[in-house]
Amino acid sequence: MAKEYENCRMYDEAIQLYKTNISLKESLSKSALRLSVLYNKRHQYDESINVLQETISLLDIIREQYDNTEKLKDRLDRLKNKEHIKVNEHVKYKVERLKENIKRTERAIVSLEEKGKDSLAEKARLRLQQYKSELIEIEK
Repeated sequence: MAKEYENCRMYDEAIQLYKTNISLKESLSKSALRLSVLYNKRHQYDESINVLQETISLLDIIREQYDNTEKLKDRLDRLKNKEHIKVNEHVKYKVERLKENIKRTERAIVSLEEKGKDSLAEKARLRLQQYKSELIEIEK
């Protein structure tokens, strides 16, 4: 609305609306810039400078109070690292388990062959092959 007043050369009304916007912290930067332009058109340079300085100070305060960008980025990085650690720990655990299963299965195959249990030894060989295939996939 203030911009419309400004376009119609109703500067007093536009100035009032821009001041209201600034006090309400709505469209703060744009309102301050337009208000500064209007003050310049009226050769009120001190007012123009004051509006910009006050708005910059206000924006700094607002940014300090509400800008948690760095905190948010820091938290995101920490969470990503934790997720990465969890995934790595899970993979590490799975690799260890597969290696244990391979060793046990190899011992079982030798034992089964010694006892003449060829069909069970064959099943153990198939299981051994599955363990080895899984291990190869994980380690890629």
